[in-house]
Amino acid sequence: TDLITLTNWVGAAVALVLYALLIPRYHAVGAAWATLISFAVSEWLVYREAQRVHPIGYEWGRTARLCVLAVVVCGVSLALPSLPLPWSIALHAALFGGYLVLVWIGGVLPPLDRARLREASLSPRAALAALTR
Repeated sequence: TDLITLTNWVGAAVALVLYALLIPRYHAVGAAWATLISFAVSEWLVYREAQRVHPIGYEWGRTARLCVLAVVVCGVSLALPSLPLPWSIALHAALFGGYLVLVWIGGVLPPLDRARLREASLSPRAALAALTR
């Protein structure tokens, strides 16, 4: 908890400095960026200190691929013209389905997770029973 407190203080200091620099010039957008940057600094420090105390290997490549796929699908969604609600719902449901397909074929899921999902899709009742045990 000492390290988390310290990282929060550093994040608060970064926020105050950035607020002083960005708000007078960019107003609300400056405040938003300052807040985002200060949270990012704080969370990065927590991650770094946690890894120093208790190292855990993360698969950052998979995480990056997942984020890139999400950004691409959201970008496509934002680029689409405004449609009537039923068409919009159908189109965005299709985009979400496409995202799931890309996650499946894009090497994001480890083989064990893919096998579990296959098993759950073949026997949803057994998968639910396993979750309640």
